[in-house]
Amino acid sequence: MNKKNKVMLVASFEEGAYSFVVEAGLKDLGYEVLRYDPRQLFSMGYKHPDMILDFNWKYNAFDPDYILAIKAMELPIDCIKDKPAMKINWWLDNFKRYSETLRILNNYDKYFLSESNQGHPWLPIGIHPAVHKPMASDNPIYKNDVIFAGTAHLDRGLRIIKIMRNLPYKMKIFGNAWGSEGDFFGINVHGKAIYWDELMKAYTMSHIILNNHYEETITPNMRAIEAPASGTAMLSDTGKGIKECLREGEEFIPYKDTREARYLICKYMEEPEELYRIGENGYRRIRKDHLIHDKIKVLLK
Repeated sequence: MNKKNKVMLVASFEEGAYSFVVEAGLKDLGYEVLRYDPRQLFSMGYKHPDMILDFNWKYNAFDPDYILAIKAMELPIDCIKDKPAMKINWWLDNFKRYSETLRILNNYDKYFLSESNQGHPWLPIGIHPAVHKPMASDNPIYKNDVIFAGTAHLDRGLRIIKIMRNLPYKMKIFGNAWGSEGDFFGINVHGKAIYWDELMKAYTMSHIILNNHYEETITPNMRAIEAPASGTAMLSDTGKGIKECLREGEEFIPYKDTREARYLICKYMEEPEELYRIGENGYRRIRKDHLIHDKIKVLLK
């Protein structure tokens, strides 16, 4: 390990946050990590000057070689100005969702978007093999034919419902903003999000993982990389980024619209051997080319 081995990880550490995966990968590679969670401080009522003072105190005490921000929208830009550490931002979101994205990112020495086809450098997420792996369970809530796990953003939520509703299979949705637990158009809504072991159990114990991006063609989202690590076949809308990460028809099942997605669910539910083959291929590809350790090496290069 070269002498530059201290990382100030500026990110949210709320339940399910991807920053836990980044932290684990950094520590595996021998980096010393200091967490700094601006979202938590913001929720505690810290004002702009308070956070700058707090950040500067912790930065100076730790003296990091790198400031690695995972989006970190709540961090005042004044915190990182003139800091000699290498400043990197990994923007794990759609670039277009926030009006100030580019203004934020231009204050870093370099940045990457996690989804491609947006006219900026991109680096898809990576999995941690100790976290993202097949997990079995006897709990019936995880045993489903087709599942979707994710927040019910308006347009995407409507697309998911149109794909899943009233199909003759056991359909389940996990995630926030879908409403209370219960049946909805023949789909069982879990009523809340699940993370880590729970999520991998739900992926592993299903036959098909349904994926849909916040904005179609802006791919891959986090699910597109994490879900295949369970060994279960993923059915996803497609685009340039996801096609560079996984082969269509071999490592995931692509669909172009709602009608085709419904058709493919019915088709592949009658072809379990093909589902197994695609799931196994996706699993191998993700573990070969998309480990968090390799992504960190690109980030901190």
